[in-house]
Amino acid sequence: MRVKLTLVLIPDRVNGSLPAGASEISLIESWAGSQVFPVKRLSLTRADAQPEAFLNRLQCALDGIIQLEVPQGLSIEDRVTDLVNAILDVPSDFALMIFGYGVVEAHSVHPLMCRILDYQPPQMHLYMITPTVPPLANLPRLRVRRQVLQVTWPEGIT
Repeated sequence: MRVKLTLVLIPDRVNGSLPAGASEISLIESWAGSQVFPVKRLSLTRADAQPEAFLNRLQCALDGIIQLEVPQGLSIEDRVTDLVNAILDVPSDFALMIFGYGVVEAHSVHPLMCRILDYQPPQMHLYMITPTVPPLANLPRLRVRRQVLQVTWPEGIT
């Protein structure tokens, strides 16, 4: 089995979000710049903690990787399906780095992320950089299948 999700747990410094200049982030950004495949970034804020806003930001983050036009009036579930189908059409590997998923407190967003993980195509490499383990219902199943790699940044190291 392949790793579907890499969790990078960095200690909370500012209410669940990470400061822009943190050395941990600089290290991760340096790694991202050394990859041979495109790396897209999504930095979440509290304003992105609702399903509609989350999907809008996710789609914007993947601009240039996927081609997707969202018809008016489409349900959230159908938008996620269209997003996953658009990712399936991507011919080569890419990474999506989600910073600050810890600010997502709306439980209505977590099922969307679970659905993306469940149907994630092999060419998509997903990284979550967050202070806490996200409350995703499918995380235990992914762990048992060895599809989650967790890296915990030690306290006090900057």
